[in-house]
Amino acid sequence: MGRPLRVVIAGGGLAGNVLLRQLRRFGPELLHVRAFERRPFELASPPGLNVLLNHNGCAALADTDPELMAAIRAVGFEARLAGVEAAASLGSYELSHVCQVRNWSARTMAGDVLYHLEDVVRDGRADEPCLVARWDRIHAATRCDDLVEYGAAAPTGSACAL
Repeated sequence: MGRPLRVVIAGGGLAGNVLLRQLRRFGPELLHVRAFERRPFELASPPGLNVLLNHNGCAALADTDPELMAAIRAVGFEARLAGVEAAASLGSYELSHVCQVRNWSARTMAGDVLYHLEDVVRDGRADEPCLVARWDRIHAATRCDDLVEYGAAAPTGSACAL
C-alpha cells in the first residue's frame, strides 16, 4: 500500500469536526487528516446561539454516526411543535428536555419556504425529531482535539505538505 492521502480541513468548528470524525474512519493507513483552527484551544468553543438540527440532519447523523448523534442528543432539546402529539411518537429514545416550538420552517437564502415543521410532522416525513442545542455544547460533543491544530491557520500552496 502506498502513502496515505493527506487531507487538510480549514476550521475546527461543527462542520470541520463532523468531517474529521467521518474521515478518521478510513484509518491512518489510507488518510492522514488534520484540521487547522485559527482560534486558540481555550476559545475554540465560545458560547453562541442555538443551533437547530432539522429532522433530515438528525436522521443522517443517526445513520452514519450513532455515537455522535447520542452525544448531541445528550446536550440538546427535542424540538416539538406546541400542541402536536404526533411529534412525541418520533424516535425510539427518551429525551429529558423538550423545546416547545410554535412555528418553524426551512427556507432558501431568498426566503422561499421549503417546508414547515408542522407539515413534516403531520405527513410523517420525519424519521427523527429536530433537535435544538447551544452551539458550544454541540461543538464540544463533536470535537476531535487529537486531529485539530488550534491557533493555526490552514496551510496553503506548497505549505500543504503536512
